[in-house]
Amino acid sequence: MWNFVNKRQTYYIVSAAFLLISIVYIFLWKNQPYIGLWVENVNGQWNVTNSDPNGEAYRSGIKTGDIIIRINHDAVDNYSNIRKWNEAEGASSIEFRKAGQSKIQTIDILPKNTVLTLFTQFPLIMLGYLFGIIGFITRFKRPFLVQARALFRLNLCIGLAIVLMPASTCLILFAREAEYIVISLVPLLLIDFFSVMPKEIKSTIIRCIKIFFVFSFVTITLLTGLQSLGIIYIVSVLRKFILSAISLAIIFVIFTLISRIHSKDMQIRNQTIVLLGGTVLGLFPFVLMKVIPTVFDTTLPVYRDMSYLFFAFIPFSWHYIIINKFLPDSKVLFRKMLSLSVTAFISSLVLFFTAIFFNLLKSIDLNAYLQVLSLTILIIVCSLCVFFLTDQIMAKYITKKPNQSLTEKVNQLTSNLALFDESIPYKHMMHIYKIDGIFLIAQNHKNEYLKRTFGDFSEDAAIHDNLLSYFETNKPMPGGALGDQEAVRILEDIPATLYIPHGFDNFICGIFITCQDSDRMLEQPELLAVTTLAKELAQIYLIFYTMNQLSHDIKEIDRKSQLELKRSQGFVIGSSSVYKNIEKERKLIAEEIHGGPLQLGLDLSRWLKVLAQQGNAPKDHMAAKVITHLEELIDELNDELRQTCNNLRPATLSQLGLMSTLELLFKDIMFKESLLISFNYESFDRDDRFPEDAEIAAYRFIQEAITNVLKHAGVNTLQIHLVKTGSQLTITVEDCGRGFDTDQLELWSISGVHLGLMGIKERIESMGGVLQINSLIGKGTVLKAVLPVD
Repeated sequence: MWNFVNKRQTYYIVSAAFLLISIVYIFLWKNQPYIGLWVENVNGQWNVTNSDPNGEAYRSGIKTGDIIIRINHDAVDNYSNIRKWNEAEGASSIEFRKAGQSKIQTIDILPKNTVLTLFTQFPLIMLGYLFGIIGFITRFKRPFLVQARALFRLNLCIGLAIVLMPASTCLILFAREAEYIVISLVPLLLIDFFSVMPKEIKSTIIRCIKIFFVFSFVTITLLTGLQSLGIIYIVSVLRKFILSAISLAIIFVIFTLISRIHSKDMQIRNQTIVLLGGTVLGLFPFVLMKVIPTVFDTTLPVYRDMSYLFFAFIPFSWHYIIINKFLPDSKVLFRKMLSLSVTAFISSLVLFFTAIFFNLLKSIDLNAYLQVLSLTILIIVCSLCVFFLTDQIMAKYITKKPNQSLTEKVNQLTSNLALFDESIPYKHMMHIYKIDGIFLIAQNHKNEYLKRTFGDFSEDAAIHDNLLSYFETNKPMPGGALGDQEAVRILEDIPATLYIPHGFDNFICGIFITCQDSDRMLEQPELLAVTTLAKELAQIYLIFYTMNQLSHDIKEIDRKSQLELKRSQGFVIGSSSVYKNIEKERKLIAEEIHGGPLQLGLDLSRWLKVLAQQGNAPKDHMAAKVITHLEELIDELNDELRQTCNNLRPATLSQLGLMSTLELLFKDIMFKESLLISFNYESFDRDDRFPEDAEIAAYRFIQEAITNVLKHAGVNTLQIHLVKTGSQLTITVEDCGRGFDTDQLELWSISGVHLGLMGIKERIESMGGVLQINSLIGKGTVLKAVLPVD
C-alpha cells in the first residue's frame, strides 16, 4: 500500500511540500485576528451560541446569547463563513445587539500585530514542526527500517494538522477543510505505525481495522467536501466523527501496547513501555481537554489548545525506540520519565505562584495553571534537545578524540598503570598505624595464587608456605557471608600478628599483618580502621593486578588476530575449505576475547566505579585522577573489544540472521560516519535464514563494500539492495563516488593491492557464486554479488 511513499524521491518531495504548505498558511494567517464567534439561525435571528473568551468578539463585548445583525455591513446570511461553518471568522465589522435590547452596537476588527500573533501561537507552530522534523530525521537516519518509514508518514501528517490549526481556526483559504482531511488520515497512519512497532504484526484483525479507518477517511473527506460546498450542514457531527475516529484508534493502540508489556523478550517489553508511556503522557491532556468536551457537548476549557503541547512527549518517545534499537531496562527509563514529570510539575507550581506574587496573574485559576504547566514542559523538552545536540556536536567536532587502534589503547592502559604504584597506599597505611610488614595472598576462581609482600615482611619461602597453609584453613567465601568476617589474632607459631580474610567477586584473599605493638593494634577503634583499610587496599591491588593481566591477554590475542589477518591476505586463490577454516579461527578468537579479556574488562569497569564511589581521596588527588582516567580508558577498551569481536564474527549473525545483523551494522556505521545507507530487500522476509556460508559471505561482502566506500568513494550516500530469485541471493551495492579503472583489477590480484575486495571475490567464487564489478571514473561503482542459497 505504501510502496509509492517509500521511494526516496517521494520522501524529499513530501517533506518539501509539508514545509511549503506550512509556510504559505503561516504567511496568510500572520495578520488575521481570531474572532471566536459561533452563531445559529433561530426563527430568522442569528443568535450567538458561543463566544470564545480568547477571541476579539468576546473582548469587544459580544457574549453568548447576543444577536448578530450584520457582518461587513451586509446581511448575515450572505457571509460565506456563516453559511458554511456558522462562524464569523474573517469579518472586519460586526453589528449586534444585546438580547432584550434594541440598541445596535458596531465593532471593527482590525488586523493584529504580526509579531504578537506569531508569539501567541509560537508553541503550537513549533510543535507541528517538531513532529515533522523528528519524522524526517528518523527516516533519514534509518531509511531501511519499515518502522522509520511508518513514523515519517504519521509524524508528517500530525505535524501538518497542528501547523494548520491557527489558519483553520481563522477559516483561511480552505485551511479548515485541509485540517479535517489530514486529521482524518491520522487514525489510519496510527494503526499502520503500531502494527510494526515494536515488532511487525500481520493479522486479519489489523487488516480489518485498517480497512475500517480507510472507510472512515473516505467518509470524512466526502462529508468535509459537501460541507464546504454548502450542500449539507453537519459541522458538529463532522467534528465529533473525526474525534471519535481518533479516540477509537488511540484506544486500540493503548490496549495493544498493554497486551505486549508481558512479552518474554526484554527488548520488546522495554520498547512497549516507552511507547505506552510517551503515548499516554502526550495524549491524555488532549483527550481530557478537547475530545471528551467536544464529543459530549460540555464546556471546553479556556486554554484547551495548550493540551497540544503535551504532544511533544510523543515524537521523542517514538523516535527514541527506533533510533536506539537496544534500550536500557524499562525501570530506568520509567524513573527518568517520572523524574522529568515531577520536575515539570514542581517548576510549573513555582512559576505559577511567582506570577501571582508579582501580579502577573490576578488569581489562582486552573486554566492559567495548565497554560504555565504546558509551557514548562515545552521549555524542558526544548532544553533537553538543545543539550543533546550541543553534546553531540561537541563530541563529534570539538572534543573528538583521535582514533586509536586496539594495540595503542592497550599500550596507553599499560603506561597509565605504570603511573600508579600499588605499594604506596600500603606504605602510607603502615606509617600511620606503625605496621612493620604486610603479606597478601589472593586466590582466583581458577585456583591460581598471587602473593605479595609489603614493608619488612619476611621473604622466606618456608614462612610463606606456612601462611598459605593457614590461609587454606581459614579462607573466606567469595562475596559470601564469610567475606565480611572480622580480623583475628594469630596465636599459632606464625610471624604475623593479625589475619584479615576478605572475599569479593572472583577473588578471595588473606591479609597478614606484623606489628611490634600488637596490643595496641588489637584495640578498638584501631582494629576496625586497620581492617577496613586493609580490605580496601587489597581490593585496589587486585584490580590493578587484573588490569595488567587484561593488558597482557589483549596483546596476545591482538597478535594472534594480526597473524591470522596476514595469513588470510596471503591467499590469492581461495577455496571453500580455506575460507571455512578462516571463519572458524575468527570465531574462536572472537569467543576467546569475549570470554576472557572482555569479561575482565567489564568486571574492572564495575570495580573501578565502586572504588571511585567509596574512595575518600579528594578529586584533585593523584590517585583519584588516575582512577578516573582508568575508568574512561577501560570503557573505551571494552567498546574496542566488542567491536573487535563483532568484526571477527558478529554473534548476531548466527543468532538473529543476516537481516538483523546488517541492520545493526548499518546503524553502527551511520552513527559513527556521515554515511547514509539506503537498504531494501525483496522476495523474502526479514526473518528468513540462509545457509551459514552464504550469510557469512553476504555479510563480509557488504562490510568490505562499505569500507571501500568510506575510504575511496568520497560520497555520503550508499544504496544496498538484496533480492532472492529462486535459489540465488543477489546483492547490489551502488555508490555515485569517484569510481576506478576496472582494467586494474587483474593487476591488483597480482600485486596484492586491495586484498580485501579481491579476497571477497575469491570467497564468493569458491562458493559457486559470481561477483561483478562495474565502475567508471567519476561516475561511481556498482558491486553485484550472486550467491547460491540452496
